[in-house]
Amino acid sequence: MSIPTGIVDIDIDNVKLEVSPVVTNYLPRSYAEEAEACGRWYEKSYNDGQNPGSASAGGNIRFAGSVADSNLYGANGFFRTRKQRMPTMIIYAPGSGNINRLRNLTTGADLATAPATIPGHQSFHVRIGASGDVTALDVVGLSWIASVPDCE
Repeated sequence: MSIPTGIVDIDIDNVKLEVSPVVTNYLPRSYAEEAEACGRWYEKSYNDGQNPGSASAGGNIRFAGSVADSNLYGANGFFRTRKQRMPTMIIYAPGSGNINRLRNLTTGADLATAPATIPGHQSFHVRIGASGDVTALDVVGLSWIASVPDCE
């Protein structure tokens, strides 16, 4: 047997590692099953195939209006899959992809004030106080990713 030289591609598929005296058949999971299992550790608002931080408006949350007297804007988001542990959230401004910014979709400008993000296992809340960048009639948007740290 001779070993080829140069670059060699080897594709390995349909393999599983079991720590058990009993061998079971490999049963591949569907895309939906795999996405749900991975969703316990990572999720994004962006559409499939769309990179987080891209300057796209796809998959974002939009909200409008204010609470009287405080000019406090806020939105609740819900995860498709309950997170295994408390996730870390990164917020992006849709249209620009800037990190830790919301976007005034009415004016097309990113807000100068960074949002406060309060994550939970099944949902999160994003809010921003008075910044002068928003009026009661403006629509504000955001995109996001949620990742659970130290996912072993």
